Amino acid sequence: MPGVNVVGDHAPFRLRSLEPGDGPAIAALLAASPDTGTVRMRLEYKIDPYVAFTYGGHDLGVVVESDRVEGLAGMGMVRLGEAMIRGERRPLGFLYALMVHPACRRQGMARAIAERRVALATERLGADAVIMATIQQGNTGSFANARAWSSQLSRPLIMLPMPMRKSPPSGAAAGRVRPAGPKDLAAFAGGSNDFHDHFDLWSPADEESLAGWLAASPVSDPVRKLWVIEDAAGNLLAGLGTSESRRVSTEYIDHMPVGMRALNLVLRIVPRSGSVDYPAVSKLWFKSGNESAARTLFETVRWEMRTLGEGVACTFDPEGPTARMVRRSRLQMTGRMRLAIRSQAEIRPDWFLDPSE
Repeated sequence: MPGVNVVGDHAPFRLRSLEPGDGPAIAALLAASPDTGTVRMRLEYKIDPYVAFTYGGHDLGVVVESDRVEGLAGMGMVRLGEAMIRGERRPLGFLYALMVHPACRRQGMARAIAERRVALATERLGADAVIMATIQQGNTGSFANARAWSSQLSRPLIMLPMPMRKSPPSGAAAGRVRPAGPKDLAAFAGGSNDFHDHFDLWSPADEESLAGWLAASPVSDPVRKLWVIEDAAGNLLAGLGTSESRRVSTEYIDHMPVGMRALNLVLRIVPRSGSVDYPAVSKLWFKSGNESAARTLFETVRWEMRTLGEGVACTFDPEGPTARMVRRSRLQMTGRMRLAIRSQAEIRPDWFLDPSE
């Protein structure tokens, strides 16, 4: 993408494509531009940020240069994929990692980045592509930016960090939990696709896509794994995926609302240092009538991954069946986020949502 000069309210800035040498400048921009939602977060990468953003092979980036700051003044990413909406498979452009340096805000930079990302996704995927972004509740700037390109906002979804277990769960009767192997991928994909029959904005799976997801890694060893629980006959009852973060990045919580800070004194989810390593849990599914096995799987993973972080994190629709797989107490700390969506077909208000990759 050639450089594009854009004139804001106070100073010109230039948009261009993300390049392999931008890693150090991305790190500096991340440090200067924490998320401004209800919970203020920032990421510090342990590897080249360019690699961390692009290792999957489906990600494109837009960066901004300005006379106001050295390095990068802003950036945004778009991941190309697929999503099901109203029972039809659609190309998907998932927008993420929108950042603008504090010295360069209120110049129209965020809107220019968003417009360029939408244009990139449309150029690659076609005019019927679904464009989507997740926005943390309370991030007024991102919501204002999304109004310029989106046609719909979803109901709130839950972002749930859960501490690792201190002992294994007592659920052996529900089935055997183990990592999935290559021979499980077809059954895993079939179970996931059947589970999502009453969902919108979910990613359809097959053997090839799951194998590619497992193989993609920003470091020498895999960071992703699929887990299953099976019955005595070897039939898969439920599954999920995990993505390790500790070798890639550390997240820092710089600010929490008063209520969350008080709750954290009891739950100790966020250490005093503010640094958290929470492997992400996604691709959750279970066969009808196997909620108990699904909960055993989730709880076992919280035990098996205890050396890889303080806890696990997942995002789900609190009104959907995935919520029955994840036990959360009344005292559990939760965040909320919504999906900004641009689509020719609107999501159905009475259907569940699963925006995980």
